[in-house]
Amino acid sequence: MRTASHRFVTLKRSSCLLRVGSQATASFEKKRPCGQGGWKQGRQPVLAVHISHAPRVVREIREEDVADLTCLQAKAFYDPWDNVWIDDFFLKLFEADVRGIIKSKLKDQDKSRFQAFVAEGNGSDTPLTGVVEVSLQSSQEVLQALGAASGETYAYIACMAVAEKSRRKGIALQLLQAAEKQAMQWDQNVTALHVYTTNDIAVKAYEKAGYTPLKRDGRWRTLLGARQRILMCKNLIR
Repeated sequence: MRTASHRFVTLKRSSCLLRVGSQATASFEKKRPCGQGGWKQGRQPVLAVHISHAPRVVREIREEDVADLTCLQAKAFYDPWDNVWIDDFFLKLFEADVRGIIKSKLKDQDKSRFQAFVAEGNGSDTPLTGVVEVSLQSSQEVLQALGAASGETYAYIACMAVAEKSRRKGIALQLLQAAEKQAMQWDQNVTALHVYTTNDIAVKAYEKAGYTPLKRDGRWRTLLGARQRILMCKNLIR
């Protein structure tokens, strides 16, 4: 919850974090870099994840999804204010920004480097229940954490959100599988993502899906008013 003492609000989202569960305190343990014993080596893919609930239809994003996705991502990523009048104003700005970004991605997306998947509801007229994006990236900071050489690429998973009433039903795992399958089609053997250190439920969910915590953001982010993140990765091969 934010207060009116905040001087500004960031609307532009260069990269989204993953929202799966509620906020809690996360423990952090640095483990073996994903690049070791798996970077760009031809081994067997590891994509199977057990889903105990009935699977949803997961498909590529379409233009008619914009309204549903705007609502879904705004609810997942918007940080509310305690003042109702201020909150209503900034929520509308945030929704407009989310809508514009989604439309821009649909218009300009290069499917050889970017793809978004959505999880449908139970009925044809039911709002979408989840979304995830995956893209090819080459951030030097992430490559160093992965133990990869400069100039390599990796598949980066972002902007994943699951509707609150649809959580704990295996939808997040289905979305991760779709993103990982796309990464393999791009000949990528490693996927990476960021998650807030305070989102313990999400951290544990990604660990269960095979993701390893690698690196925590420096404290300089908190000094600038941003929340700390954990970089996590997964080898898609054994």
